[in-house]
Amino acid sequence: MTRFEPTRPHGVTPGGHRRSHVALAGLVCLLAAGSACDERPLSGSPARGGSGGGARAMGGSGPGVSRGTGGRAGEGDAAGSPAGGKAGGTTATGGRPAGSGGATGGSGTGGTGGTSGSGGARPTTTIDVDSLASACIPGTINPGRSPLRRLSRYEYDNSVRDLVSLAASPSTGAPFSMTFPPEISSGGFSNDADEQSTSDQLAMAYMTAAEEIALAAVSKLDVLAPACDPSTSGAMACATSFIGAFGKKAFRRPLAPDELARYQDLFADGSADGTYEAGITSVIAAMLQSPYFLYRVELGRPEAKGPAVPLTSYELATKLAYFLWGSLPDAALFAAADTDQLTTPAALQVQVQRMVGDPRARDAALQFHREWLGLDDVLLVSKDMPSFPDWSPQVAADLMTESETFADRIFWDDGNLKTLFSAPFSYLNGNLAKFYGVSSPADPATFVRVGLDRTQRAGILTQGAFLANLASQRQTSPSQRGIFVQQRLLCRQVPPEPPSLPVVISDPPPGTSTRQRLEMVTASQPCSPCHRLFDPIGFGFENFDAVGRWRTTDGDFPVDASGEIVSAIDPSTNGPFNGPVELMQKLATSADVRACVVSKWFRWSSGRAETLPDDACSLLTINKQFQNAKYDMRAILPAIVTTDAFRYRSGGPTP
Repeated sequence: MTRFEPTRPHGVTPGGHRRSHVALAGLVCLLAAGSACDERPLSGSPARGGSGGGARAMGGSGPGVSRGTGGRAGEGDAAGSPAGGKAGGTTATGGRPAGSGGATGGSGTGGTGGTSGSGGARPTTTIDVDSLASACIPGTINPGRSPLRRLSRYEYDNSVRDLVSLAASPSTGAPFSMTFPPEISSGGFSNDADEQSTSDQLAMAYMTAAEEIALAAVSKLDVLAPACDPSTSGAMACATSFIGAFGKKAFRRPLAPDELARYQDLFADGSADGTYEAGITSVIAAMLQSPYFLYRVELGRPEAKGPAVPLTSYELATKLAYFLWGSLPDAALFAAADTDQLTTPAALQVQVQRMVGDPRARDAALQFHREWLGLDDVLLVSKDMPSFPDWSPQVAADLMTESETFADRIFWDDGNLKTLFSAPFSYLNGNLAKFYGVSSPADPATFVRVGLDRTQRAGILTQGAFLANLASQRQTSPSQRGIFVQQRLLCRQVPPEPPSLPVVISDPPPGTSTRQRLEMVTASQPCSPCHRLFDPIGFGFENFDAVGRWRTTDGDFPVDASGEIVSAIDPSTNGPFNGPVELMQKLATSADVRACVVSKWFRWSSGRAETLPDDACSLLTINKQFQNAKYDMRAILPAIVTTDAFRYRSGGPTP
């Protein structure tokens, strides 16, 4: 195994840096071989009919498993898309399903690898509950794909915070993950295992962060592990106690005897030329680079065989914690896992009821909404200052806070999906009240609930964070706004733009509106079949300008905010509307949107896109409980933990 000799960071002892090489070598071994270097298969096992996938780890030789060693196929949406797929079975534990037929009737060209046949029209869709019911075979256990999941940046920072009580880098004051390469967000989510390759840059960033964390953490050993005085109890005895306690929390399970012995050797090596603290620093730095910290390894019960393997209580404790908190299990979850008390749906639901009362649950649910609805994307938005002189980074930050506060309050205090997309109120401070042109709250520094004109505003998509983000610097973008609704709320994949599409844009007549200009450009045959799927939806937001303020004219013409939804499965969702409020009323009560929200939560909890028919029973279970709760979004959380996809992993072949 290749060892690496980058420049040693200041303050790290040579022995401590050697420990980083050992841990990094272990990470390379895991990524290159698809196993934990002790010949135990991991959950990202090869797809039948698939080809190697994932980025090669630094210094490794061979395909990584962070994106699944199964072949990745063309990505379709709930109802299919015309994009074709490469070989890779829908029941494979790595890779994605083959591409399928599109919403407009295009036929897929996906390959035939795997167990579920080739591309073409899907027999079932994730947003049609009736078709899920027909695809679900009662009495069978099918967890779907089980890819190996790496901690996202959000999860990494939370885990470090709860492991060593460090919320930020002592040297920069920023979260440790700020030095990591940007994440690839698939379908809106950063925790998609199919996109989590590990580059050379990321591996080096893990090493640097681990060394800084270890140096800072060693000063608080009394809070990281049971108190032990090496001068009276002996250095190795105290180190052994620390390794067992800290390792259990970091790896989310007890250490095996051989692992304990290896870390004892590591401590001895690290403290040979230094102090007890130097040896512990080496141990912490190595553990933070271990695959068992960086990845959520799910092997399942060792005695179980077959296509569906039940997870252990420790694995379920970890899955609960990262789903509901985005972080490590707490003492109560570890205690339940120690006595193997997390194996039944009832036991998992008891934990859910306890865990949602923790502030970390609010933060994790808010992170879901941030990523699903792109709430923080507005921070990157710039506008043409002559056109919008009131726009500023502070306005952008306040718009994000408005939508985040709204999403948090609706989810936890109300819960109803309809309210999220139709409420005639928001949460504003004095700065935003002035920006929107409404009365300022009594305390201008505080975000408080403010009633809005119910003929203009209805729910989170009529707030500035969404509207300003999906617009250009000077004008609105009906296409961007319509595509967002298609993909994020209706779970309909928009076909990609044809390559080398010849588009000739002539100068529009002076004073024309955004809608008129867009309709001129997309009226031709190459453009119209796709644009008719989303532009008419985006036109419904035309009463809002490029920063999200209400307007009645655009150019020299009155705003025309009429539109139509044409691609939904639910007949009542399709049809014409006039203006944003009517559009939001349609979406707020849409069966497609309800099922799509379930699909989004499923993806968030599973770290992967759903595949059919494998996930039909799991999705059906969640949809039914959501319906029984009168579409209270909070009911989705306990419903998810009872599904096959949550409680089992795919058996798959051994690497």
